[in-house]
Amino acid sequence: MKTFRLIGMALLAVVMCVNFTSCSDDDESDVDSNSIVGFWKIASYDDDFFDNEEEHNSNPERIVYLEFTSSNEVHPYNAKKQYMADAWDGKTYYTISGTILEIDLNCKGNYPNHKIDDLIKGSFSLSNNRVNWNYKWSSDGNNWSDESYSMVFERDKK
Repeated sequence: MKTFRLIGMALLAVVMCVNFTSCSDDDESDVDSNSIVGFWKIASYDDDFFDNEEEHNSNPERIVYLEFTSSNEVHPYNAKKQYMADAWDGKTYYTISGTILEIDLNCKGNYPNHKIDDLIKGSFSLSNNRVNWNYKWSSDGNNWSDESYSMVFERDKK
């Protein structure tokens, strides 16, 4: 009987050791810090399109977060991290070519063969889960705004 008890305790000790050592760290992230794919908070901007920054960040009807998907779509979210399906008139896509980020808003039709409604394009840098973007607006893809704007995104959790 003592032998069975000793074997049982030994097995229990082995099972407990395996159980504790096999658990992975839940805080690990699979996010590629060099990729724009992910969930981002609009940290700052100087574009009058977004109105007043303080009002913007507290208004649930305003876009505060952007999600860049691996299928090149951009999805808007409000301050409560709720998806805003009707924020734009159509789908929104992005492309990256070198250090140029282009966001095509309100796409109607089959992307990329569609009529351009609003296009935002400019140089960006991505470092330490932060994007700095300097851009201009165009309503047709040919005529660009005289003024340049800037925006900063910071990686966030959805």
